Amino acid sequence: MTARAGHKGAVAASARAEPTWDQAERAAWAPPTPILPSAWAERHRRLHRGRFKGPWRNANAPYLRGIMDIATRPGVVQVNVQKAGQIGVSEAGRTLMGYWAHMDPAPMALTLPSQKKGRSIVRSDVRPLFRRTAVLRELIGRQTDAQLESISLVNGFSLDLMWSGSATSMAANPYQRVINDEVDIFEPWSGEESDAVAATEGRLTTYEDRRLQLNISKPTTTAGKIHELMQQSTVRLEFHVPCPHCGGFQPLRWGGLKWMDLQAAQLHLALAGQALAAGKRAYAVDWDENRRQWREPVREGEGSKLAFADEAEFTRHVGWLERMIEPLSAAEGRAGLADVLAVHREVAVWYECRHCRGRIFPRQKAAMIRAGRWTGPEGRVTDWQGNRHQDAEQVARWPYETRIGVQISALACLWMHWSRLAGEWLRAQGNPAALFFFTTFRLGEAFEFRTRRIPETVLTAKVARAELEEGIVPQWAWTVLATIDTQTDGFYAVVRAWGGGMRSARVWHGKLPSFGEIDKLLFAKRWPVEGGGWPPMAITKALIDSGGTEDRMLEVSRTQQVYLYTIPRQPAVIAIKGARRARAGLFWPMRNPMAGGGTVQLTDLRALLVDTHQANDLLAEMITAGLPSQEPRAEGPAAEQWLLNKRGDPEYEAHMAAMQRTVDPRTRAEIWTPRAPGVRHDYRDCEAYQVIAAYLTGVHLLPEEAEVMEWKRQQRTIAETRPQPGPSPGGDPWAVRPL
Repeated sequence: MTARAGHKGAVAASARAEPTWDQAERAAWAPPTPILPSAWAERHRRLHRGRFKGPWRNANAPYLRGIMDIATRPGVVQVNVQKAGQIGVSEAGRTLMGYWAHMDPAPMALTLPSQKKGRSIVRSDVRPLFRRTAVLRELIGRQTDAQLESISLVNGFSLDLMWSGSATSMAANPYQRVINDEVDIFEPWSGEESDAVAATEGRLTTYEDRRLQLNISKPTTTAGKIHELMQQSTVRLEFHVPCPHCGGFQPLRWGGLKWMDLQAAQLHLALAGQALAAGKRAYAVDWDENRRQWREPVREGEGSKLAFADEAEFTRHVGWLERMIEPLSAAEGRAGLADVLAVHREVAVWYECRHCRGRIFPRQKAAMIRAGRWTGPEGRVTDWQGNRHQDAEQVARWPYETRIGVQISALACLWMHWSRLAGEWLRAQGNPAALFFFTTFRLGEAFEFRTRRIPETVLTAKVARAELEEGIVPQWAWTVLATIDTQTDGFYAVVRAWGGGMRSARVWHGKLPSFGEIDKLLFAKRWPVEGGGWPPMAITKALIDSGGTEDRMLEVSRTQQVYLYTIPRQPAVIAIKGARRARAGLFWPMRNPMAGGGTVQLTDLRALLVDTHQANDLLAEMITAGLPSQEPRAEGPAAEQWLLNKRGDPEYEAHMAAMQRTVDPRTRAEIWTPRAPGVRHDYRDCEAYQVIAAYLTGVHLLPEEAEVMEWKRQQRTIAETRPQPGPSPGGDPWAVRPL
């Protein structure tokens, strides 16, 4: 064989040899064409559940575009997103996860509040993201995705699931990126770091300037973690939208949302009628922020102006105002007004531009939101070279170690109608828990409890203003509840009447020596109603604290005594116990109340764990609601929500003033603690339990006081027309019995 022939044979053999990398591996390692996350999402992402199933469209939630794109810019090491609930931000976080897995693969982690919640999210959202996105599905290896706590791709990307409060899940693995979702409900971190967020930040050290920590959460209170992170952010961004009338950019704030009530409709009709009669095509009304009511503008050019194209359009507007008077007049309370706004939502609710005071109606909302942009509070942001930009998305590189904080409310959400928000706000008035939900879940704002301590002078003044003697139930009351705090030497009890709007009045309080006296209070006592004419009222529900103190004279603990007392009296009497660790809500079922053994089997017990700190927060807000002000409002003083009777009791008042709101040094959460070691606060505990009992029995769902009184008047009329029975041989069965 010649040399030339040998060379040809070697070439042929080489051509027939297996290549080092197959086509799939070459494609996996080939660098993808650079693209922003928002563009990647529209090209590759498909949503498999929710309102907008199918291809991702940035136009459905325009504010998410900037959050995703800014998070990938050089210089940004932390993005803190304080958001309203159910507006798509968590889905944007998962989109970023898929973008990084495809475009910039590196180790990353996802941290969620608990292992159970984390596995649920991975099963329902994260794994479908990788399986249903074509460019990611091609990168899944044979052995990957077998567990719910990790995902690995052949291009080097890996995702680990971590959960707060677990040192094991937060092992010292290096990550380039970490997403912490719902940081405000993370469990307290028990390791060397101060909390889970700081622990995950430590896992990013290896990647230095290329690292990124994305913290997402609905806020809770001003002591919550996301609020703290927002305060520490070096750049604060807001979503500004242009006014359809003047073009001025502005953030959407709750104070800018207005709606038509009866007083507004009457004033609008009067001013519109005058303008139409004078041949004008516009009129204006003004909002008095101090008086919280509409008024005629004081000077020309002031107020919110409504202009019309011709006389016919103006005439139709006046006709609509005339038709609105009847349903608004018939609306009963705030709930009735909310129903009217829902029916006329396209014209009865609007947003007022802060520049020109023009009215932006819901039909103009979508175009306005889609033209929005992320920018600083003053409308400018600065890049790493000191250049100023109006749009934060135009910043290609931020200064080193930039920590960005963004806040977004449901006002900018295209699937949340403004009338629904107005209705929820109206229904939340007088209900601290509902107002807390609206502020945090809808507006994405941290709730600030104004009251940190209740002075004894506030309680003394309430006694001085009280109208009823002890033992009398107000006419407006709907139900009577009892709460009992267990101590070794006896039981402290409070009986309180509750009505619409979470209004309540103390009926009785005192100390009971035994379970037998508790039975007399709960099942034998009847409380007369103010003014007579109604049957006396009985206690409908009682909560009793299970204590925890030991009675050394007996074979069973005080806790077991309470459980044994409660079982045959359920569900009229419910045992409760303060929870060491808060969960969502004021109360939840207790598992295995006597876990760990005991002399008594309590399989039939249905007890509750309760969040006493949240109950004390709500109690403090109720106590201060409607207190007389040194500068009374023009429309008159608001009704007090939490009332006492005429019985003054220094011990009760001292107990009520014994607690103060402080910061837990371990968890950095605000909690209620005694003002001094050993100070008694038993009646305060009973009043906090009253709040829990009210929500447990659905008092917050009752109609407003006027509606309750009307119903009672109707029932009284019906009762008076019925034949009256003669006297009972055994005496008056409704007579008040001594305790």
